[in-house]
Amino acid sequence: MSTATDQQHLLYFADPMCSWCWGFAPVIRQLHEELGAQLPIRVIAGGLRAGETRPLTDDKRAMILHHWHQVQAATGQPFGFENALPDGFVYDTEPACRAVSLAAAESSALALQVLHALQDAFYAQSKPVNTEAGVQDCLRESGWAALAEAHGSDEARDLAQQDFDRSRDHGISGFPSLLLSTPTASGPKKRMVCVGYQALTEARAAVQRAVQRDR
Repeated sequence: MSTATDQQHLLYFADPMCSWCWGFAPVIRQLHEELGAQLPIRVIAGGLRAGETRPLTDDKRAMILHHWHQVQAATGQPFGFENALPDGFVYDTEPACRAVSLAAAESSALALQVLHALQDAFYAQSKPVNTEAGVQDCLRESGWAALAEAHGSDEARDLAQQDFDRSRDHGISGFPSLLLSTPTASGPKKRMVCVGYQALTEARAAVQRAVQRDR
């Protein structure tokens, strides 16, 4: 049976606490439904603000919320603005990314599910997935008790760091990003499909063009 390492597949670079990735969530889910059997999607956690320790300033909070309103207007995704980013909020994306990396080690489908659950918890429900405890609560509430148990392990941290390194090594400059990986005799060939939010029609067409070029 083929796997995402020995067949053509998509690399999806995303961060659970990236607002444009939340905007792109319905698009990547639809692409997975349409293409996943022939073109698996491998999720790689990006580490947008991994390791951040400083609380948001009032100006930074206002800027981020303004940006979220723009994402909502462009994509129609739900945002819970009323209780978002409370005083003292530290925008550390590592704990949420770690959960995605841990899930991806099991399966691409699970990684997409965990990514969406964390995005929904953070953006639609204003839950604190910036902390280890907050992420583990989200995982348990979503029925992934085993992932919650493993989330605090050194192995999970290592998996997340490997994803951050992959993002850097692939030259990813923004999230969401899609790359097409095509096996060749000399190693996988990587082609950028799209960087940043795209509507479904445009994203689907970009994937189809990339696949055609590398046939």
